[in-house]
Order: sequence, then C-alpha cells, then structure tokens
Amino acid sequence: MNQAERDLIASLFARIKRTEGASRDPEAEAYISDEVSRQPHAPLRHGPDRGGAGRGA
Repeated sequence: MNQAERDLIASLFARIKRTEGASRDPEAEAYISDEVSRQPHAPLRHGPDRGGAGRGA
C-alpha cells in the first residue's frame, strides 16, 4: 500500500466516524448491503500488482 492509498482509507474512516450517531438513510443502507452481498470480499481485495494473493482474494 502506498501513502496515497493509505490516505484514502484514512479519509474514508474519518468520514464514517464523523457520522456516528447520525440517523441512517434506509436507501443507502440497502444499497451498501446489496453491493457487499455481491462482492463480500471487496473491502479485503488487493489488486494483483499489490500482492493480493492470500489476502481475501
């Protein structure tokens, strides 16, 4: 993982943390759930150029 990738992930989690306690959008929840069910390992996958073999790929 390079620094730009690390920064993107950190930014995503910072945004998620800021929304803690906020009301949830049922449409967004359903959309995210549907997408994750289609690709359950997507958050763990690494591209072949990142040595993804054996890391949830």
